[in-house]
Amino acid sequence: MSTFKSFASQPSLGDYLIQVPDETAKIKEQTRETVRKMDRAEQFRRGNAELYLRAQKLAQDQEEYSRKLNYDLETENRKFYRDALDRDNNIQIANDRIAAQKQQDTYSKIAQFSQTAAKLFSDANKQFTEKQTNSNTVNTLIAGTTFEENLAIKGMINNLTEAEFAQQNFIKQLVSEGKDVKALWTLYKNRNTRGFIENAGVIQNTAYGAGPYLQEVLKNLDQNLTPEQQRLQVETAWREWLANSFIDANGRQLNPKLVSNIGAPIYSRAYTSVMGDFDKLELDYNKKQLLQDTYRGYDNLNSIPDRLGKFQEGIILNSERARSEFASWIVQGLKNGTITPDEAEQYYTQTFPKPGVNGKTSSWITQYPSDPNIGLIRTTQRQMRSQNIAAAKNERFEEHQRFEVEANGVYEAGIADNNWTAQEHTKFAEWLRENAPADYDTEALINKSLKQTDNARQEVMVRTQLQQELERGTLSYVRLDDPDVSFKLKEEFLPKVDKQQAIFRSDVYKEGIALIKKTIAGHPRLVPPPGADKLTSNALQYQQEQVEAVRKFASSGEISLDQLQQVINGKVMAIKAKQEEEGTIVNGDYSDSILKNKGSISSYKKSLASQTRYYDGLSNKKFFTDSSVALRAYGVTEYNEDYDEAAKGTITTRLRSRAAQARISPLALINHVGAATDKPPITLDSQTEALQKLIPRPAAKLVEAYYTPKRYERAVAIAGFNGMSVANSPTRLSFGPSQTSTVEDLDLRGALNAISNYESAGAGGYNAVNQGGEAGGTKIPAGFYSGDFRNMPQHGGRAFTDLNIGEVMDLQYDPGKSKMSDAEWVKAGKLHAVSRYQFIGPTLKGLVQRHNIPRTAKFTPRLQDLLGLSLLKSGGPGQWVGLRNASKEDMNIILKAKAKMKAMPWEELNSMIQAELANT
Repeated sequence: MSTFKSFASQPSLGDYLIQVPDETAKIKEQTRETVRKMDRAEQFRRGNAELYLRAQKLAQDQEEYSRKLNYDLETENRKFYRDALDRDNNIQIANDRIAAQKQQDTYSKIAQFSQTAAKLFSDANKQFTEKQTNSNTVNTLIAGTTFEENLAIKGMINNLTEAEFAQQNFIKQLVSEGKDVKALWTLYKNRNTRGFIENAGVIQNTAYGAGPYLQEVLKNLDQNLTPEQQRLQVETAWREWLANSFIDANGRQLNPKLVSNIGAPIYSRAYTSVMGDFDKLELDYNKKQLLQDTYRGYDNLNSIPDRLGKFQEGIILNSERARSEFASWIVQGLKNGTITPDEAEQYYTQTFPKPGVNGKTSSWITQYPSDPNIGLIRTTQRQMRSQNIAAAKNERFEEHQRFEVEANGVYEAGIADNNWTAQEHTKFAEWLRENAPADYDTEALINKSLKQTDNARQEVMVRTQLQQELERGTLSYVRLDDPDVSFKLKEEFLPKVDKQQAIFRSDVYKEGIALIKKTIAGHPRLVPPPGADKLTSNALQYQQEQVEAVRKFASSGEISLDQLQQVINGKVMAIKAKQEEEGTIVNGDYSDSILKNKGSISSYKKSLASQTRYYDGLSNKKFFTDSSVALRAYGVTEYNEDYDEAAKGTITTRLRSRAAQARISPLALINHVGAATDKPPITLDSQTEALQKLIPRPAAKLVEAYYTPKRYERAVAIAGFNGMSVANSPTRLSFGPSQTSTVEDLDLRGALNAISNYESAGAGGYNAVNQGGEAGGTKIPAGFYSGDFRNMPQHGGRAFTDLNIGEVMDLQYDPGKSKMSDAEWVKAGKLHAVSRYQFIGPTLKGLVQRHNIPRTAKFTPRLQDLLGLSLLKSGGPGQWVGLRNASKEDMNIILKAKAKMKAMPWEELNSMIQAELANT
């Protein structure tokens, strides 16, 4: 004020005026500096994004090139290898043919003169046949073809090219089964050579088909047949396969010698293996039949003593076998429910006459205490008892579910009008107690129904308020983010606000409002007061009334921009017509007669100046840390007026609006501003505190946001369902301080606010810390601090948000209990979980490394919010212990935000973090 006093003392000014220094240049320079920082941050983000995209494109191109190069090299190598094999084979065949042809020609000529030459010709011809047969054997083995497939290749048309050959349907089928097309082509070229069909390769490949054939036969056997009957079916099928697998198209059998020497050892192994399995099956089947006969013998007896008598006879004849069979029968009875676990115990504990000893008795467990058969029975007893217990639990669970469905139907039918009284709830509770199963937690369901009713009532009230605000055009995104607005209501009204705001942001609306103001202010007969360069109070009020009328129409519902343009044009024409009427403008000003509500221009100007000063103060970083800065921004007069009303339990419109702009509760704002005065802070009275504890959320907002008699009555009515009787209304405010996220996106902001409600609410928000945890992070050890960092004496009242990342990580560093005891940890002010989102040391370190955050970066509220989103993106809600108690509504909000974060690229989130680092 000393600066202002020096101006006030100058004689050139009036006694009632104060000359304010012109700081326009300073403000402009600060604005330009802010814009330059934002430009640099944006350029930095774009540069990073471009570098990332270029690097990603380069990596993709390199990977694609490497993959293509490797594929081409592999293909080329395989081609060279196959071509070499084919070339060598063809050369060998060609050489053999030439040599054989020469020999044949030579011997043929000689045969005319010599019998010896004729024999040589016959031997050469035989060798030629053997060579061709051997060559075909090799080719057949490489191709893996059977007799039928070679026969089909032999019957293909002549003069096919290799490409035409590969396109034949039969060849495509063979290739799809895994055969090599090159080897098949070699067979085709040699199909007219000797021994093409009757070669060892054909017989060997055909014989190998015996195993798969027998497996297919086994798979199609009738499982209801006995093993002996199944064996007969397999043998019949086997004989058919042998009869049909080694004959040519004319029904002639292939070379019997080759079939016997090459094929028989192969297919015989497959047949012997299958038949050996049938021997085992028949043996097991016969044992099972004998055991079933024994079981039927026990089943035909009607009492435990009779069965024990038969068992005793079995012990005398064959002790070990009798015990095993009897135990198997008991186990089977336990599993199918014909014997209870208690009855099973009687079989091995009940006494019977001891064999060979007159007058002596014994029991199974006494005579054979280590018998493993008794252990088998006991194991099955335990299993069946566990299954019976589980079945009983499942039956009770299903019974509870049926009851809950019925109860929910009764409840939904009664709550449909949202007007249930306490008496109706009492009747519903009585119905629940009368009809609930014996072991059902009826009281929990009663409390749940009460909470659902409270939520339904609260939703109806809030919906009405939101609808009124929407119709007035005052419903904002900030209002939808209030705690009393449920996720369902937000989803309902958010599209409406989007449409409404789209109209308000349109050029038609903006230009129309400007035209209305210009039409009112620009009339030539309108004369400002002497010495003034602005409009008169009546002109300003007339402008405000006409603008509000257009705004109300724009907020009235589904309207198009064309309709809005027509209304604006009509409004301008009506104003012009009104201006020409006699008595509208008198003595250079609009007359009072055309105004709906006569207002004061001086109070309007004063209110506008006060609000401007508050906006400027909010932009000061010290507003939330220095109460004197907040008081100057709020205004001493305005503070005193709002404080007096708040002390009476009433929140003024100005206090509520300014608290919303500061993103804190009205009580938190008035107490923060008042810290710079000598007035005591406004606190909760005992009655309201008790009311807060009794009423459920979201109805608790009735007394948490601001007090009015009507809101308090509604809260008391809700609390009355929980057994509370409140005689008098409170005289003080009844809500606590809160904070909201700095993130612009409504879904992400709502999720962060929900997380903080369960992690740091009431413990300092962005300044929340603790020194340790136990019981899975749900409790603080005795003697360890938990709360607002500014209240820790070890750190001298410093705000946690003033610390940089390096200082936080140093405070979280744990050298181990061998080097620092718990008492030393507490005394040194060391920290465990920190910030609004309670990051522990390893978690914070991982986040810092993930986003390359320097140790010098300030741990600002926005940086805390962005790291909270990073943790939500990578780990989900399970990263926070407090969310185990989250409501279904809050969890839906968090899961929706998680899905949105999952779709957000890491580069985008990292750019947001780097932009915040650049600004700080």
